[in-house]
Amino acid sequence: MTKRVTEMCQVKRTTRDFSGNEKVVTQSLSNQVSNQTPTRVDLNWDTSVLKSAAQWLVEQHTKDQQLNLGDFIVALPTARSRRRLLQMLIAETDTRSLLFTPPNVTTVGRLPEYLYPQEKPLASELTRRMAWIEAIKRSDQEQVLTIFPRIRSGEIRDFMAAATILQRLHSRLAADILSFRSVEREIDKLSEFPETDRWITLASIQSNYYKVLEEVDLWDQQAARSVAVRKRQCRTDKQIVLVGVADLNRSLRGMMEQVAVNVTTLVFCDPKHSDRFDGFGGIVTKAWTGKPLEIPNEKFVVVENPADQGFAVANYLSNLEGDFQADQITVGAPDDAIVPQIERSLNSIGLEPRNLSGIKFEKSAAIRLLVTIREFLKRGDYASYAEMVRHPDMYRWLNEATEKDGSWLAKLDQFQQSRLPGRVELNGSNQFPPGSDLKGNPLRPHLEEVFAAVQSLLLPVATGIKLLQDWADPWVKIMLTVYETRELNERNLHDRLLLKSCEVINEAFTDQQEMPSQWQVEVSSDEALDLAIQATSLRAISDEPSHGAVEIANWLDLRLDDAEVMVVTSFNDQYVPAVENAGLFLPNSLCRTLKIEDNDRRYARDAYFLGMINAAREKLLLIAGRKQANGDPMVPSRLLMATDPGNVALRAKAFFSHPGSEDRRFWLADPKHLPQNQQFGIPNPAEFDDVSDITRTSVTKFKQYMQCPYRYYLERIAKLQVAEDNAREMDGGTFGTLAHDVLYDFAIDDSIKDSADAVAIGEYLNERLNARVDSHFGESRLPAVSVQIEQLRLRLQLFAGLQAQQRQDGWKIVYAEEEVFHELDVDGEPFTINGIIDRVDRHEETGQIFVWDYKTSDAGDEPNKTHWNHSKGWVDLQLPLYRHLVTELKFQDASFENVGMGYILLPRDLKKIAFAPAYWKPHELAQADLKAHEIVRNLRNKVFWPPNPQPPRFSGDYAGICRQDVFEKPITEGARR
Repeated sequence: MTKRVTEMCQVKRTTRDFSGNEKVVTQSLSNQVSNQTPTRVDLNWDTSVLKSAAQWLVEQHTKDQQLNLGDFIVALPTARSRRRLLQMLIAETDTRSLLFTPPNVTTVGRLPEYLYPQEKPLASELTRRMAWIEAIKRSDQEQVLTIFPRIRSGEIRDFMAAATILQRLHSRLAADILSFRSVEREIDKLSEFPETDRWITLASIQSNYYKVLEEVDLWDQQAARSVAVRKRQCRTDKQIVLVGVADLNRSLRGMMEQVAVNVTTLVFCDPKHSDRFDGFGGIVTKAWTGKPLEIPNEKFVVVENPADQGFAVANYLSNLEGDFQADQITVGAPDDAIVPQIERSLNSIGLEPRNLSGIKFEKSAAIRLLVTIREFLKRGDYASYAEMVRHPDMYRWLNEATEKDGSWLAKLDQFQQSRLPGRVELNGSNQFPPGSDLKGNPLRPHLEEVFAAVQSLLLPVATGIKLLQDWADPWVKIMLTVYETRELNERNLHDRLLLKSCEVINEAFTDQQEMPSQWQVEVSSDEALDLAIQATSLRAISDEPSHGAVEIANWLDLRLDDAEVMVVTSFNDQYVPAVENAGLFLPNSLCRTLKIEDNDRRYARDAYFLGMINAAREKLLLIAGRKQANGDPMVPSRLLMATDPGNVALRAKAFFSHPGSEDRRFWLADPKHLPQNQQFGIPNPAEFDDVSDITRTSVTKFKQYMQCPYRYYLERIAKLQVAEDNAREMDGGTFGTLAHDVLYDFAIDDSIKDSADAVAIGEYLNERLNARVDSHFGESRLPAVSVQIEQLRLRLQLFAGLQAQQRQDGWKIVYAEEEVFHELDVDGEPFTINGIIDRVDRHEETGQIFVWDYKTSDAGDEPNKTHWNHSKGWVDLQLPLYRHLVTELKFQDASFENVGMGYILLPRDLKKIAFAPAYWKPHELAQADLKAHEIVRNLRNKVFWPPNPQPPRFSGDYAGICRQDVFEKPITEGARR
């Protein structure tokens, strides 16, 4: 099945149903309000909880070979358990050949809306946020600023951040039927909480929030629930079954009290723990804290870091006794950050992972595209422009819009590396970069056509301030334009993610259009987009279920999981149980006073869940890591320390022991037992047959071969090049090229090259530098480039004085930037060497020839140092080989017996700027020739192996291929030889 994004991106203007219900309850509400407790049924927790629940429903409600649950609402803690219970009910009825009418299976979070009449539509998420903003604006600003000082800026982002904090605080308190005013009253009674003034302000804002919603005849969902509880409005003629709901908040508990005669709660526990639950099946906090948990030591291991946690998962599953299918295994990941490590480890042992948390919509291609567009519009620089146009979907659309083959992207990289553009703002002109005047640049026509397409797409959202509702159409039109020809397969996870993300972002823009007119605010296009993207931040999409996949679930999903094998990672405090001590408005001590969820209750809840997980299966492994990915230390879960004192000491000693200690009893493996080699080796050129006979090379590449023959192969033979666009200043090559260009202009200009006037030479070099900069960079260049240009200007001015002295000493420039070829006789066969000689001088009186090479590197090392190493001998052959190249140039009555060689140094240290001749004796130069012949023989024999294990300086371009800067030893032997 295929769908187009255009079907998902039509902005709607129809009136929205704000209820958000799966089914709005319209049945008779004739039941009388009850003050009883629900019917509680205890089921043993030593088997699958959901299977026990399904069997109980079947056994209790089957009549005449029919299981009619049409009048039932079954509520479970999570969406995953909801789906799984329905599957089990279907399986049970199929096994027993029953006629089955399914119940309405929902989550506890959605249950309240089945129980009370909705007198008004419920406000959407965005509407509630905007109502909080309006409430903030109506409150005493002096007081509000003491809590939210950033809103002084007046930016909608800062107001939205404050509204988000208030909405979350409101939802948490309202779930326990508490208002900001009620918290303020409680705090006022306590001397240890000097926060009364803050809560008075918060209460005032909340009061305004209710008034704002009242004005547009909308309801806040949490407030509606609280009202229903207080006014005792809850009714139902359905039978409600709560399955494993052990942590009811006050709001839902109050509703259950009012319909208790219709409620049955299934509690899963060890019979001896029956008194640890109240009449609603909720855990009794004090009954679980401080009690030992019977978790055998063999179910607990310690590893060092996240990568080792992934290895521990694979190790445990690979060594299981018994035959378990993938769908009988679940891996718990309380820490989302460790999921990639788990996925890689499962893949390494041939198991397919399926992350139940799914992929967040904010990571989808469509929303990432909108984010890159937003960043470009905000920043207007080359880096954000390049990131945007290289987004796969934008790249594809630009190829279609310009009818190009995509080669323009490589040209863009080339342009950036050499021209270093700064600003790339949309201004209606197709000149690229805007404001530049780089006439004759062969790259510009390709890039300007692409830039014109970008402008046609983005100009409607580029600038201006409008009402929030007026930005929806332009943003949706961008999505329609980019994706209008794209056909997607809904069975593919990433295609479904794209479709759904387009749908939810469209819904967010629709919310903006349907915002009550009195709340409409003026915002920029990127602010409107920010608000829409925020609506997708917590939403995700999962892959389709697969019987061949190992499911990765979060901690709260594990309690009702029916897998026979379970491995739980990140079994550390912070994750299991979660800890909150210093909340912005609700510190743990205040939560305890208010009798809402605090650290003790989180501990009790997770202790119960761990008991369920352990009791239901024999195959369980709890993995505690010692360090986070960044190296920060962690501590083991307090649940692992809920044991007898002797075992506490044993486990603690094992966890905190150093590597190699005898106390590491619970460690999965010592580091020496973990894999030491990488899975990937370095490709050996001997495996390929595409290396032609080598008959030539440039003199500058001899040094590269001497440093590492393998890297020489990658660049010169395989012709691999790095494509980058991240330069933020001139690199050494670009800086050197600019200097060479200016000095070349000087060396070929007959009006100045023979001058001995330092001032005249300096003025000329200054003028040529300006001209070269204007033609090369234009006006749009990075700020750092301007600084570098001035640094070069200083170097050239000092060079001018030295050049004037050279001329006064009788030296004349005769050649500049000459490309020369020369044949070396190596073993009776010619081998061509070539190079571009920067400059050749000749003395007027002696006739001596001198070969100069410009060097602009920061170091300013003299040729003797760069070419010769006392322990290695010759390490560079450039200048010695230049003495052969220079013989190919035409001179009258020239002698090549005493050719001089040297560097013209233009380094960062201005004191080192100099004409630096080399001093080598004839026998040393003869050794250089022998070294050159040795390298020629290796090139003819195609010797490019092995790589140098000590990476040469500035060899980062091929670091990935050479497995450089990695912890493990790369494979360079065995099969790769």
